[in-house]
Formats: sequence, structure tokens, C-alpha cells
Amino acid sequence: MSEREEGPVLVRSLHEDLERKYREHGPKIRRIWHSYTKQKRVEIVKDGATGGIMLRHAGDRTLGNVRLILPEWNVRDLCEPKSDYFLHHLKHRATKSLVEQYETGVHGGPGDKEFILKSMEKHQLRYEKALKNSFTMFRAGDCYGQSYIVNDPANFDGVMDGLSDAVKEGFCVPHGTGELILMRQIYFLQALNLLVKNLLEEDARIVEEKAARAALAALSLGKPDKLSLEELAARALEQRSALVDSLHICRSEPTYLAHLMNVWTFSRPELVLDDKGRRVRQTDQYFSTAMFEAVHSSVVGAAVWDMISQILQALRDGPKDQAYKTILLQELANILLFEYKHLQTLFKRYTQAYSGSGHFKRIPDVYDDGIARVTLKSKPDAVARLEERVQHMFRLCQTDLTPPKAMDWIKKLDDLQKASPIERNSMAQPEFEAFGDLAMTTSFMQTLSASLPMPPPSQSSGVTYFWRLKGLSTKLEDLKATIDLSKHVIPIEKIGQPEKAEGALKALDGFIFFKMGADVGFLYDHLNRSCMTDLQNQYAEQKARSGQASQMSATLPAPGPSTRKAQLKPQQEKGPTTRRAQNSDFRIYPATESHDTISASVSPTFKLKLSTYNTFWTLFSHSGTGGSISWTAFEEAMADIDFSVSPTIGSFFTFSPPKEYPVQKTITLRRPQKLLIEGYGMSLVGRRLARKYGWGKKTFELA
Repeated sequence: MSEREEGPVLVRSLHEDLERKYREHGPKIRRIWHSYTKQKRVEIVKDGATGGIMLRHAGDRTLGNVRLILPEWNVRDLCEPKSDYFLHHLKHRATKSLVEQYETGVHGGPGDKEFILKSMEKHQLRYEKALKNSFTMFRAGDCYGQSYIVNDPANFDGVMDGLSDAVKEGFCVPHGTGELILMRQIYFLQALNLLVKNLLEEDARIVEEKAARAALAALSLGKPDKLSLEELAARALEQRSALVDSLHICRSEPTYLAHLMNVWTFSRPELVLDDKGRRVRQTDQYFSTAMFEAVHSSVVGAAVWDMISQILQALRDGPKDQAYKTILLQELANILLFEYKHLQTLFKRYTQAYSGSGHFKRIPDVYDDGIARVTLKSKPDAVARLEERVQHMFRLCQTDLTPPKAMDWIKKLDDLQKASPIERNSMAQPEFEAFGDLAMTTSFMQTLSASLPMPPPSQSSGVTYFWRLKGLSTKLEDLKATIDLSKHVIPIEKIGQPEKAEGALKALDGFIFFKMGADVGFLYDHLNRSCMTDLQNQYAEQKARSGQASQMSATLPAPGPSTRKAQLKPQQEKGPTTRRAQNSDFRIYPATESHDTISASVSPTFKLKLSTYNTFWTLFSHSGTGGSISWTAFEEAMADIDFSVSPTIGSFFTFSPPKEYPVQKTITLRRPQKLLIEGYGMSLVGRRLARKYGWGKKTFELA
């Protein structure tokens, strides 16, 4: 005999999943369902049906044989107000074994076998692909629902004689009957699992949005938080860590590198039509350029926040006199304005490619810092036919928009998204992520202004870092027109292959080293280190001029950890020549881990219930392919180990450890647009948690 396994494996898996959900969330599910009006029940039930189409009532004939297999799953009975019809079926399917469901239904009614037999007898229901000389067994255990084929028809009667007891007891049925019974059980369990999942996610969303609206209301109506230098430095360091980790994933996860390259390739400003309806002709060079731009942009973001973090640490740990503060605060104001403009440019790039397509025009042969100039065809408020979300996005694209004014529009767009998941999902993913980054930085600038006596940005003072960063960035950007990575990135699908991704990054790194005499990691390490040294020297010189220089340099804090990695000698400070920084956080190749990036924290072991254990096991077992975790499941898992969660701005959420946890540091993570952590997102979240708290697979055990 031979076996057929697909259906039995699926039905057991679905039953185990439903059993787990009900065991862990039964009371919550009942509370949620009882709180729903009829209309809300209809909406969420139909949301789980393909195209929103399902039986209107048990006798509905519009969907063919569905009424003969699963008539219970209909809008009228499920959604009747104050009815527990759904809850009764859920409890039965989640708490009774498959064999019990086979034999007996809800409240002692017909089981699945009897129901199908009646449909076959009364309505001539048949399974069209029934096999001859085949039967299905419904005994408890791994053989439940297993079908068997007697390969030699001459032996069929003999086999059935040996199974006469099972046939009499009703646990052995013809193959066609068995398939219909399995079909009913699978359909029922699938529908229940999906509805329960939707109920839990909808409830989490409502709770989250209430908290978000409260937080946003406080942000909108009250003054921004006033933080200490310690808290500001911690926030900047957290953002630096997030960007460094993202850059690491860019080096190590081909799928993420492929994603970035696709986004940069197909959002090029040259693809926007000019006033005559023309676009710049696409050539193979643009694929190499996109690769260069995507990686370099990630490096710049990490390096800038490294400098912001170092300045805030220097303000926290250094001299307290006004001259010192004035020098550093002016640099900080100018750096943050640079970062704001950088992120606004990225947000505009994606808006003009996606939501705003058709509303922008390219100015032929005009470039700003090497980027084709693109402008709105008309002012945002003149485009009355546009939906509110897009109008807000257009406001944020205006180049004359100051950070305080931008914050007003960010709040409006953020409020709109949090009030409606439809609005959130209407953005393309690159727009969504760019908006989150812009919101995070602008909010940080607002908090900084409320906490410190920040001067306005200046083009004449406090520009040490600004001009050197701009100079280095421009030198590197000028190289992109001559780099050729075509054998690695054409066709573009190649970059998703590990060997092609590694080859492309190695070639890019080698090209920059050949042209600049140093790799990217060294260049940006050197930039940050030398600028911090120059700021220290500025302070020493200023104090010397005022007759107060008494070993000033000895009182100043040393440069931050990222700048120490380059280990520059004094004579090398004049300029980076033929240098590599193997362990730089800003390098683009190789992808090997630096000792400095591995967490020194040793986490205690958590004893967890099954659902929480599965969440963390999936997260830390991720190898770059397959597997996913819903954001709701992740939040619940963090809550189970007593971490609190609070929404901040945009798509970011901050998780805080309990008071007794040995590592008293918060972590801020981006919530995925589709509320699903998957692919390279799994690697990024896992890495962030590992670096912050020292977590890994061995941190979590099943209770």
C-alpha cells in the first residue's frame, strides 16, 4: 500500500495552532468578540474571506457546494448581535481532539463524519477525484486522516476484511468520503485560525492607536520633552546603533542589498518627466550608480549620527563653561540641519516616484549637488483633488520648509496614519520608511531645542564638520559616474545572490580604495576623529586667547569609541592615505563581525511559555530566508518578559526593560508597515536585540 499525506499533516497543524491560540488568548478573544457590534463583526469576518465573499446564510446556494461542506461559516449566524455562535464553535474546535470532532459536533450535534455522510446522501455531494481501491483512517495519532491506496486491486477485499472492525466503528471510510471530511475540518480550522488572528491583531492595533493618539496629543498640545544631556546622548547613541546595524545588514544580507538597490534604481530623479514629457534614457551605468548611492547613503547616515552622539557625549562629560558649549552646540545645530535636509531629500525622492507620480517635473540639465532637480508642478494646497495624505507629503517635500514647520506636518501625517491603517498602507514602503526617519530626526531636533540653548544654524560658524562632510561626500559621489559593477548587478536580480552581492561590495570597496587611497570606513572614521580633535583645539585656542589655557586638552573627553577604531597616529591626522580600517562600523566590505560590535552584556536566561518561546526562537534562528513574526506576537513576547512598549513618532516604538533587568537601556525599533517582521527585517531586529542585551537562541528556554 502507498500513503497520501498532505491533508492529514495540514489538519493536525491547523488544530495545534488553534489549540495554542485558544489556550493563550481564550478570555481575550471572548472579550473582544463581545465588544463588537454586528457591523464590526461583519467587517472582521468578511476580512478573512477571499475577496470578502462568503455565505450570507446557511442555505445560500450562490457559492455552490460550500453550503454542503461548511454551512456554519455564514454571515448571518456568525455576526448576530449578542450571539456566541462563533465562540461555541471556536471552543469546540480548539478544545476537542480531531477524533472527537470527527465523531461529535457542537453541543452534542452531528460530528464531521455524520455531517458529510448526510450531505452525500441527501444532496449527492461527491469528491470528484476519489481514488479506487483506497480508504482513509481516522484513528487518533499521526495516522489521523491518512489515506491508503491498495496497489494491487486483487488484494483490496482482503485488506478491507482485515479492517472490518475499523469500518464498523466508523473510523475507516472510502477515500472520497475521507477527503470530504478532511476538507470540512481543514476549511473550518483555517477560517477559525484566521478570524482569531485578525481579532487579536485588530485589538492590539486599537490599543496601540489609543496610546499613540494620547502620546501624540501630549506632543501636539504640550511642550516637547525636556531631557538631560545623559538622556539626549543615549537617544543619539541608540539612533547611531540602529543605523550601524542597518549598514551591517546591508553588507551581510543579499536580500536587503537587493531591496536597497531596487529602490534606488527605480526612484531615480532622472525618471521623472520634464515639462516636455521626456525622461533621461536608462543605461546600464545607472545600476552601478544606484548600488553606489544606496550603500554610500547608508554610510553617511551612520557616520553623521556617530558625530552627533560624540558631540552630545562631549557636552555631557566635558568642561561646563559657556565657550565650550557654544562651540559644540553650533556644530550640532549645523550637523542636524544637514541630516534633516538629507532625509527630506530622500523622502522627496520616493514621494515623486510613488504617491506623487505625475505631480512633479524634472528641470532639464539642472542639478543640485549632483542630483537632478525636481519640483512640484503646483503648490500643495492648489492640488485640491488630492487626498489629505498626499497633500501632507507634498508639504514635507518643500525645500524651504524649516524643521519646526516640518514638525507640524509630520504630526498631521502621523496622526492620519495612526487613525487609519488604510492610510498607513497607502504609502509605498520606501516612502513609509523615509517618513519614519524624517519624523525621528525632526522630533529629536525639537527635543534638543527644548532641552538645550540651541543656536540657529549658521553658514559661517560651527561649520567644521559640515564642510568636511560635504567635501568628502562630494568627492565620493563624483566617483559614481565611472564605477562599473555591471557583472555583479546586471540583471538587477543578480544582487540577491550571496556571491554576487559579496562580489559587488568587494568591487565597490576596491574601487573607492583605488581612487581615494583609503576605504570608506577609514575615510569616515578619520573625518569624525579629526573633526572632534579640531573642535577640541578650537576651544583650547579660544581659551588661550583669553588667557585661560591651562592644559585644556587634558580636561577634554577623548573621542568616542568609533573614532578610536582607526587607531591613527599623530602624523597621519593630516590626511588618510592608503589606509584601511578593518573594524570600522562604516566599512562596506567585508561583512565579518567586529569584536567592538558584539554586546558585552550577558543576559539571564528566560523561562517562557510556548508561544513566547516560539517567537524568540524564530527571531534568533533566522538565517536570511523564510520565517516571519507578526508585530503583535513580537510585542506580546516582549511584554511576557516584562518589557514595556510605547509609541514615539512615525513608525518607531520604544521598548523598556523592567527595573530589575541588568541592562537598563531602552531600544527603539521600527514597526513594519505591514505589521510583519520577515526577511532581512528578522535579521535586523535580532541583531539589535543581540547587541543591546546580549540575547541569542540560548537566552530563551521553554518552561
